[in-house]
Amino acid sequence: MQQQKVHIPIDSMKCLRSSPHFGEEKYRFIQYLDSSTCVPCAIRQLSTWSPIIQEFNDNGNLISLYIIVETKEPQLIEKLEIYSPNKRTNVYVDTMNVFKRMNPNIPEETVFHQFLLNNEDSVILVGDPVSNEKIFDLINKTIQGDTNY
Repeated sequence: MQQQKVHIPIDSMKCLRSSPHFGEEKYRFIQYLDSSTCVPCAIRQLSTWSPIIQEFNDNGNLISLYIIVETKEPQLIEKLEIYSPNKRTNVYVDTMNVFKRMNPNIPEETVFHQFLLNNEDSVILVGDPVSNEKIFDLINKTIQGDTNY
């Protein structure tokens, strides 16, 4: 997946929350929740992202979280609308599986559904910084060192 370009079809998905800093970010962290994910479980854990994104940005980096949820279930969409972790979060609902179709290079395994993109939307790191401290440290070192990925 590394160095693969990821297309984020924001015009083809329902936007539930858009960061006022949209387009200013140097990095985007994508959390893609598809039909193989327990979406209600993931929604309950989304609040853990707020301090992570805040810490990255407190260190002078411009990083935004993009949560892309593949669902057609109205009750899940309602739960997502309530979710509001911080000012650098964007939440999109993909009811027509556009994200998956535009990004066939993303593996089916959910472990590969969380990744860091550079400003050209190429994957530079894969992993979950919320549940894995080593991934958090690696992302932090990557964006602090900024070797122009």
